[in-house]
Amino acid sequence: MASSLLQSIVSSHERLDLAAFGRRFDELSREAKRRFVKVEYRQQFHEPDVPSYNKYMAGDREAALKLMPEERFVDKDCSVDFCRRSILDVRLRFIARPLTPYLLWEFESYRLSARWGERICIVDITDDGIRRQFADATDFLLFDDDHVLMNWYDDAGVFRGGWDVHDQDVIVRCNRLADSMTSVCVPLALFEWEHKL
Repeated sequence: MASSLLQSIVSSHERLDLAAFGRRFDELSREAKRRFVKVEYRQQFHEPDVPSYNKYMAGDREAALKLMPEERFVDKDCSVDFCRRSILDVRLRFIARPLTPYLLWEFESYRLSARWGERICIVDITDDGIRRQFADATDFLLFDDDHVLMNWYDDAGVFRGGWDVHDQDVIVRCNRLADSMTSVCVPLALFEWEHKL
């Protein structure tokens, strides 16, 4: 079931395809002055065009890890650019245990992203009380406090683009959601240590 945040923009905003979403992401990244926050809620995705994902899902972790640095090169460039411009680069990741196979693969890539300057924080929604607190959550990108790109995935969980949000109420709600996540999150390394990942 789609979150109310997502439902509130689907009918009132034009959906951008992957190429248009990428162009808008590049524009907003260049314009960012203070912070870039990536909020991720979905627990399962499908990335059929990513070789390391396919290797990992086939059980070949070693081959997947060898492929990741080159695949994540674009993310590295973005994180380094934000770092050089003194822009806070944060990923706020919801997880529910046990981790899905997708998240186990993604955690491998997070270790690279953290080395390249991205601050990764985990919000564990395994507990029903915490999950209910964030029932409105969906995946989105927040640039400073005034621009939001909301992600769109097809039924198989493949990223297909999204929406350039111009509804101020939704932007305020995204800011509040990101801010409230920071009060209950833990750093990636601590989460991994606590759960022996």
